Amino acid sequence: MMLYKTMALGLLESRPRLHHRLKAERLLLRTTENLARELKAGHEAWTRRLARSCPPRGEVQAGSEGLELALWDVEDLVARLLAEGTEPADFPAAIAERGRLRPA
Repeated sequence: MMLYKTMALGLLESRPRLHHRLKAERLLLRTTENLARELKAGHEAWTRRLARSCPPRGEVQAGSEGLELALWDVEDLVARLLAEGTEPADFPAAIAERGRLRPA
C-alpha cells in the first residue's frame, strides 16, 4: 500500500495549491489514503481486465499497463473534482463517494 500512497501524494504535490490547502486544513493524509485506496483498487481491476482480454500479454505487462491506466483514472478524478469546484475540505469524502472508476 505504501507505493500507492507515495504515488497519490506525488499526484497531490503536482497541484501545489490543492496540496497546500489540504495540508493547511489537516486533510492531506486522509486525502492521500483515499486516493491510494482508489489507485490500488483500480490497478487490480485494470490488471485483471487486461489479463483476461489478452492472455499472452503476461502478468507483469498487464500489471504495468493496469497501473498506468489506474493512475490516469485517479488523475482524472482529481481534475474533475477541481473543475467542479470541490473544496479541499470535501476532497476525502468526494473521493470515497465518486472514486469508484474501476473497470468491470
